[in-house]
Amino acid sequence: MAAAISVGVSALSAESSEPTVEAEATIESDLARVVSSQPFDSARIRTCGLESGFEPRSSEALAVLVADRNSGDILLRLDADQALAPASVAKLFTAVAALRVLGPDYRMKTEVVDGGNGEVWLVGGGDPTVTRSPGNNYYGSSHSLQQLASATISALSGQTVTSVHIDDSRYERFASWDSTWRANGWSLGYVAPVTSLQVDGDRDSPSLRLGKRSTDPSGRAGAWFAGELSQLSGVSVAVGGNSEAPPGPVIASVESAPVSELIAIMLRDSDNTLAEVLAREVALALEVDSIDAALHEALFPDGNAPEGVYFQDGSGLSPLTMLTARSVVDLLIAIDDDETLHPILDDLPVAGETGSLRKRFKVVGADVAGKVFAKTGSIQGVRSLAGLIDAGENGELLFSINVSGAQVSDASRDVIDSLVEDIYDCGENLAHWSSITRSPALATE
Repeated sequence: MAAAISVGVSALSAESSEPTVEAEATIESDLARVVSSQPFDSARIRTCGLESGFEPRSSEALAVLVADRNSGDILLRLDADQALAPASVAKLFTAVAALRVLGPDYRMKTEVVDGGNGEVWLVGGGDPTVTRSPGNNYYGSSHSLQQLASATISALSGQTVTSVHIDDSRYERFASWDSTWRANGWSLGYVAPVTSLQVDGDRDSPSLRLGKRSTDPSGRAGAWFAGELSQLSGVSVAVGGNSEAPPGPVIASVESAPVSELIAIMLRDSDNTLAEVLAREVALALEVDSIDAALHEALFPDGNAPEGVYFQDGSGLSPLTMLTARSVVDLLIAIDDDETLHPILDDLPVAGETGSLRKRFKVVGADVAGKVFAKTGSIQGVRSLAGLIDAGENGELLFSINVSGAQVSDASRDVIDSLVEDIYDCGENLAHWSSITRSPALATE
């Protein structure tokens, strides 16, 4: 704006502090030229500064980008091009890729193939929501092992099933466990090894979101299915090996809920299993061998992927997955611009109310409860949040915040939530954060 001010001064008449009619026209013309040459977000003078701030330690990084949803103006930018591990914010990218490539109505299928002589194969089609507890399972699934077993026995018309083999070859080109994931993540309930044959996401207890899991989801699925067959037939059914099913007829099958519904669960509660399965399904649909290649092709079909974007996985569990705050906000803008992607915004956790935000914004940032819709992220050394702030008459903002470093912990969520509340208070009048000062109340210890 300094350039615009100098233009105005030079156009004043020598006799008066007021511009002449001719000079006034010149001012309007020159101001229009100067403003149009400036970045769009500098065309308006904004006056609201953040009351609290956070200065990261030397071992920590803070990346922030806030944009006005309606105008696209960048209101706040801090290290927005620094590539950092996003944790589960990466699931936003997986969701977009799945909707674009697979479509909202795509369903995954689990099948039973008749191998003859009393042998059947349970063939995984990627669906981890098949359940052994219909009516009481985390995914709310109604398609069950009982259905598969009943349909199998009916299809065989009295022929006794003697053994169940498993076929989880669908994901054979992908590693089932990433070496950079937390080593005991399966026992903590975050995710099991990602195989194409799972029941209840391999949870010990079907109803628990973070229920303990095993290191052999396919084997357990086969054993549980054999148990259902045994119970229905009254004959003990053995569990055979893991091999590709023979070219026999499909005698029973169940399908997952559509991708649109699975994405809602994935985003709401940050379900890692669904994220990894959907990323693999995208890769298979695009006939590529890596998740990074698949998500890049789905998200950046013109090949112009921004720097600093890499997908080691589809869930964000890996610290090698990298995003920038700018790439996250760009994705949110793309979601907002595409009506087919709008369900993603509807599926985001709500501050203080639903999903992975249901326990946050209760004390710190309580004023924005119900007004922030965002994807959370949390792995060792990373806490992140990205989504939409509805500031009412003060506008709507798209944002990404990432705090990363060796000393980052759950206490850092308070830092993020305080920043979000400050951003909400300013709304579209938010002035760029030119000075960052540490507030004792926001220290991460």
